[in-house]
Amino acid sequence: MDLEVLVPLETAAAWAGVDESAFQEGLIDLMEGEDGHQYSCPKDWDTVAVFYNRDMLTRAGLSEADLAGWSWNPPTAAPSEGPRPSDHRPERRAR
Repeated sequence: MDLEVLVPLETAAAWAGVDESAFQEGLIDLMEGEDGHQYSCPKDWDTVAVFYNRDMLTRAGLSEADLAGWSWNPPTAAPSEGPRPSDHRPERRAR
């Protein structure tokens, strides 16, 4: 949006016939820009899950309670408000 290379879907003729209520509740909202315009629509969706190793979680300085505060949305708050999944990426081992 900052680069002005995307066009809001609501300005496209092809979007005029789309019934947004046909999407699962909340799904279409994930594709809305910060400015309130629709820039994309869901192609499909699935269930999302996170599997983790408790020992590795502890070694990373996190607890299971920390995971409860994770959000799939981009961070908008100060980092001091708690860890995000991207803050603690597992180390990759050489093969």
